[in-house]
Amino acid sequence: MVIGPKTLKTAIDMISAMIDANGKKIDQAYCGQEEEALTVTMSIKFSPGPHGIQIDTSIGFIESRVKEKAMVVVDEKQIDLFFPGTGVENIEVIKGHE
Repeated sequence: MVIGPKTLKTAIDMISAMIDANGKKIDQAYCGQEEEALTVTMSIKFSPGPHGIQIDTSIGFIESRVKEKAMVVVDEKQIDLFFPGTGVENIEVIKGHE
């Protein structure tokens, strides 16, 4: 099978429709960025189908940046002094801290 003008035009139309359908979300994601670039990824996949070329398209972007870090130091030789059975319940998650 040949990927010709009809197939390419269809793929372009599909991507264009996805951009139109997600335009407001893309704008909101862009406005929500703190002086960083917004990356919008688009892909087109051509596969042989039973009656022609199957076209799969996708679009992806991150609507909001989530940043979370956790840090703990574990000394296997040290006994628990203050919190017997210390485990995950005593680990604090530091959000937005670098």
